[in-house]
Amino acid sequence: MKAVGCLLLVVLEIIFFALIGDYMSHRNDVATKDTDSLSQVSDTADESTESTSDMGTYVGPYTDRNGRFHKGHVRKSYNLHPKAYQHRARSRYYNHTHIRKHSH
Repeated sequence: MKAVGCLLLVVLEIIFFALIGDYMSHRNDVATKDTDSLSQVSDTADESTESTSDMGTYVGPYTDRNGRFHKGHVRKSYNLHPKAYQHRARSRYYNHTHIRKHSH
């Protein structure tokens, strides 16, 4: 009886995550359609930059190569402006070279 309960729980979790994944991907598709229609209207849109929504991109649940399960989440979008690349690189360099030793 305990095994049947566990099996039912696993099946319900799979169905739940599938529904959430479908909902979030649909929500992301709707948000990107708005930005795609805007980029088609403007003639000055740069072809090399990809259009992303303000919400970001949904990443569904997955299992990595080590067998660990990762829940679904929204990957945040980032600025594609050329100066933003420089700022990110500068802060990455600073954080890497000025690392503090923590005593955990």
